[in-house]
Amino acid sequence: MSSSERQQLAEQACQLAALRGVRCYALIAEKHKLPSSPAQLVEELPAPRHVLWRGTQWMVAQGAAASLRVSGPGRATRLSAAFATLRERCLCAGAFPRSLPLATLAFAFEAEAPGSGAWGENLPGAEAILPARVWWREGRNGYLLRTVAVEPSHRSEDVIRAWDALDRDHAPSESLPSPAPAWNVAEHGNFKELVEDAVALVHHGALRKVVLARAVDRQLTKVPKAQTLLERLRDQADPDTTVYWYDLPGGTSFIGATPETLFRIEQGKLSTMALAGSRPRGSNARLDRQLAKELMSSTKERKEHNLVLEHICRVLERRVDIAHIPESPSLRKLGSVQHLQTDLSATLTATDPFDLLAQLHPTPAVCGLPTALAADHIRRKEKLHRGLYSGVLGWMTPDDCHTIVPLRGGLINQQRVRLFAGAGIVETSDPEAEERETEAKLRLMQKVLNLEDEKSP
Repeated sequence: MSSSERQQLAEQACQLAALRGVRCYALIAEKHKLPSSPAQLVEELPAPRHVLWRGTQWMVAQGAAASLRVSGPGRATRLSAAFATLRERCLCAGAFPRSLPLATLAFAFEAEAPGSGAWGENLPGAEAILPARVWWREGRNGYLLRTVAVEPSHRSEDVIRAWDALDRDHAPSESLPSPAPAWNVAEHGNFKELVEDAVALVHHGALRKVVLARAVDRQLTKVPKAQTLLERLRDQADPDTTVYWYDLPGGTSFIGATPETLFRIEQGKLSTMALAGSRPRGSNARLDRQLAKELMSSTKERKEHNLVLEHICRVLERRVDIAHIPESPSLRKLGSVQHLQTDLSATLTATDPFDLLAQLHPTPAVCGLPTALAADHIRRKEKLHRGLYSGVLGWMTPDDCHTIVPLRGGLINQQRVRLFAGAGIVETSDPEAEERETEAKLRLMQKVLNLEDEKSP
């Protein structure tokens, strides 16, 4: 942007803030040379950082010009209203391939945190952040977004100085860090017993499906570097897997590489997926083909997959004009696990990402059916605060949105690690097989953290 364009935007933002008598926001977007990988950038930046990296596209958001936090029932609807108000107070200008402003999203699995723990003192049920800075790479093109708060008393030179300060602030903050959260050992019952209990409930018709998760705590020999972790995650991921990093208060980070996209919206076009049904990868090509054949022909796995697909189709039924649904699932092969996957695309009648979030999350792939009963069973039996694991992470603009379900990940705080994995339970589930499935899903992060040789308890 030219200096005159920046001056004009700063003056307009000050006028808007003074006219409304409230804090407003000024965002400038400029082309910026960026590397193909965000790993080194993340290593250099102070927390909080939010990273999403899929294929040749990545986003690194840092800091918060504004933060909207809600918890409890109706969180998506209330966050939607708050974000609409925030957008009205934003003035944006510059070069960017999508509409502005851009915000990051985070939805916990639970609508309200059950208490303090590894996720911190007060993890909100949902949060939308207007980042202070966003580095964005799409294809070969890079961009830098900078957003500052504008008070009613501010003058244009105050705004310009604030933008310039964001250019210089590339070092960790000197302010005192948030205290590290209390991190007690994960407490949960015997996983196989939990599966047996759930199978009985499904068999007797109390539930159609429930997804049970477990946590495994580990201690690292040294504190890993952000750059190393991101590069290892990317090396283990296929092109459609999203590597994520989300900083929490107290020096804790939630990181992983998930195969599951909740949904994407681009210019009124929706894409989503049903991802459910699993087998481990084989140790050789022959065994791998055999396991893939078993997965494709398994009545249990196909039923688990179809329950997720039916749920998504019911949600989309009243929200799309045209939908394309494949006749049968495809095979998604990852490093240690292979899945049944059905990709869906549709033309939306109304582009409201918060409505889709409210209706799609949590999907039967991470919770179960009926949703409310499955969620209640999980709350009572798992004894595990899932937090952002199996929740939602993503970004949104006025026209586009990309959300993922963060799986295959864990919490890291210095040398402490908590890894998460889950399995879908139906009436034909075998407890030992379901536990082996969680072991296979834990393998990605164990390999990334050099823990693959350790046994799970």
